[in-house]
Amino acid sequence: MDQKIINSLILTQSNTLTNFKLNGEIKFINLIQLLENCKNLRSIHIYKLNKYGDIPKDINGLI
Repeated sequence: MDQKIINSLILTQSNTLTNFKLNGEIKFINLIQLLENCKNLRSIHIYKLNKYGDIPKDINGLI
């Protein structure tokens, strides 16, 4: 399940970069695929980097 989500994120980002649009749109099919893969998650954790760009210690091992 986690690998499907990661693959969807990569696909979404790669298509966004290769088909770049000035208004920042992404293809709906990629967004739908990402949402379908994420729908069974129990929680989603969002991390915000601080203003100096440091990575929080608890996610540092994931990179």
